[in-house]
Amino acid sequence: MSEKLYFNTYKIFEEQEDKYIYLIDSNEIFQIDDRTYQLIKQEGKTIAQAKENVKSLFSSEEFEEVISDMREAKFICSSQAGEREENQELLQNENILSITILLVQECNLRCTYCYGEGGEYFDRGKISLETARKAVDFLIEQSGTEKDLSVALFGGEPLIAFPLIKELVPYIRKREKEADKNIYISMTSNGTLINDEIEKYLIENQIGVQISIDGDEETQNENRFYANKRGSYQDVIKNTSSMRKKGLLSARATMTSKNINMSEIFYHLDSLGFGSIAFAPAYNLLSEEDYEKLADEEVKFIGEFERLIKEKQYDKALKMKILLSNLVRIHKGLSRSMACGVGRKSFAIDIHGDVYPCQRFVNSKEYKLGSVLDGKVDNMKFKSEIVLSSHEQCKNCWARNLCVGGCPHENYMVTGKVMESPKRICNLYLKRFEHLIKVYIRLTEKEKQKLGLIRE
Repeated sequence: MSEKLYFNTYKIFEEQEDKYIYLIDSNEIFQIDDRTYQLIKQEGKTIAQAKENVKSLFSSEEFEEVISDMREAKFICSSQAGEREENQELLQNENILSITILLVQECNLRCTYCYGEGGEYFDRGKISLETARKAVDFLIEQSGTEKDLSVALFGGEPLIAFPLIKELVPYIRKREKEADKNIYISMTSNGTLINDEIEKYLIENQIGVQISIDGDEETQNENRFYANKRGSYQDVIKNTSSMRKKGLLSARATMTSKNINMSEIFYHLDSLGFGSIAFAPAYNLLSEEDYEKLADEEVKFIGEFERLIKEKQYDKALKMKILLSNLVRIHKGLSRSMACGVGRKSFAIDIHGDVYPCQRFVNSKEYKLGSVLDGKVDNMKFKSEIVLSSHEQCKNCWARNLCVGGCPHENYMVTGKVMESPKRICNLYLKRFEHLIKVYIRLTEKEKQKLGLIRE
């Protein structure tokens, strides 16, 4: 019994008089009693010493049983440094599930925060039908046995290429049938070009549409305007009216230093009839002080989320996409090696057929992975860079298995390295997950059912 007692990294959460332990590497949460808590405090002592120190709390048999359970849960480890079994899937070829096709690298708006240089990515133009078809072929050929796939139509503003969309969609449906796949088609649009013809086509072809809209008229017009500086809000509201009334549109708001109030933005977009509402910070414009304010606003937003749940306003709570998706991550307790599927299970294809990890990396030539024109893609270097074990500053962080190093492109834009997370973004994630875990702990089984975390 000279073996010393060391635990894999964990974090204790206290909720009223109860204590919970979050096991970081297995991404699991358990309620613990005071006896177990006192045992955990024996870390660093030999097991014999620990047993002696807690003998008033555990019988010999109980102590051995608890130690055995902790070993089985991989909570006890062999050294102070802890253990992490890196997921070896990164070394393997993976089936592709989705692609984003940049139909056009140009846009009719000039948003203040656009990472794509006015939607042109320093390379204005449109994709050819032949290249777009090759992108679809690439997805199907590389999907293996996967049945459910997705194609996102992107830009720039994809509706500038509406004639091309009308030629490409039938090809997607043809290949879908031939390959016995189910392909979900979606689009991200600024909403300014939607008219009756386009609306009818989108609905008939079951194309999911997300509208980029940042909030009320003042906010939208300050961030998202035409080349002549005219605001876009009224055009978006008018042109999306019919589809919003039918419940067919989701929204995505980009937050700048001038529109950080998430609750205010959410309730405005909710009042307009948008479905799920997503948020993304304009990380290329936000200062450290802005991120501190944003973290505080997100805590308030999490409070609103919980209030809606407790008041049984589940329909509204379910629209809070950024919180719900992270709550699902906490509930599932899956151990992951990478933050998302970019460069692994999903790719972006530019107007030339060049393949990138995602649309944000387009025209960052060092992250060009190949081309759909010859079907050759080498993503091993990119995967080795974004795998969690490559993030030095994450190794001792309790939230590492929840954010998994953060968005590779955000990291790249701020620090110049996809594997180096900026401290200001880390702090945002830490606050987010600390408060969301507490919300999760307070959820009843019925509330988990209503949120779709468990089956009713």
